[in-house]
Amino acid sequence: MNESSIRKCALVLLVVSGSMALAAEQQFVLRDYLNRPWQNELVTYSVTFPAPGGDPASLRLYGPDGKPVPVQIEPADRQKSARLTQALVSFKASIEPLGAATYRLAEGREPLPPTDLETGERQRMLRIASGASSLLKFITTGDQTLGKAIAAELWGDGKTSGFLPAYMSRFTTQKGLAHSGDAPHQDWKTIMPVTNRTDAILDSPLLTPQQKTLIRAQLAFAAYRHESADVLSPERGWSANPNVSCCFYAGLGQLACLLASHPHAKRWFQRSYEELRLDLDTWVGPRAALS
Repeated sequence: MNESSIRKCALVLLVVSGSMALAAEQQFVLRDYLNRPWQNELVTYSVTFPAPGGDPASLRLYGPDGKPVPVQIEPADRQKSARLTQALVSFKASIEPLGAATYRLAEGREPLPPTDLETGERQRMLRIASGASSLLKFITTGDQTLGKAIAAELWGDGKTSGFLPAYMSRFTTQKGLAHSGDAPHQDWKTIMPVTNRTDAILDSPLLTPQQKTLIRAQLAFAAYRHESADVLSPERGWSANPNVSCCFYAGLGQLACLLASHPHAKRWFQRSYEELRLDLDTWVGPRAALS
């Protein structure tokens, strides 16, 4: 395994999960080795409490600036004393390119910051969601506060860049990319939140007509780039693990559905469908290699 692969694996392990015992306090250190920003990423750590356990009401999570940040501590196990023995600590983290961010879990008396992070077990799978950016909650309630939060995540809030500018940078400035074809399936991490948030608020009064026009134009540009053989071209001999092309062209399909009135939307969708159908039939279908 080369150094680059080791660094990528290390980042994934650091960001996604951890398991540790809680003493007087515990630090969660997140680092970026890929020269790309991470903004408001939901992360979860598994924490083990030594006897006699811990009281979640007395715990605070302190961000890089030393101030309490929203956190949810979900008990994973309780003894008869109702004291925590294990818990899942969930919070949102942000890291600058090639930077590090340290979050500290410790006992404190400061007022708890408001949060609607929700964690829970469903059919043996961990579900983590943020109500502040919950698309389902906004769609069902029309809550304008939630809508504004979704718009801020899409555009940015003046302090951090939103999902849409980060996505467009992959086709323009390409900040943090070794070259235009560097890990193309990583687009999925931005195209999914971009299209989902845009779909939720594009027809709402939360965006001005000028913003709506700009969003449609930028996403159409992204669809053209997704389709272009200059970006990804299996026809020219490009190849990789099937998840790469599958994720990449799934993004094109999402753009086509979102821009259904565009004159090339049908063509974009057909290209996406054909690639996904090929991957399913070749790798995971009834007659596939992995069946």
